[in-house]
Amino acid sequence: PYIGNVFLLVDTSNNAGV
Repeated sequence: PYIGNVFLLVDTSNNAGV
């Protein structure tokens, strides 16, 4: 659920940029 350093609840399949 992370895009770069932005936490998004809409995405639960990708953990890039944790």
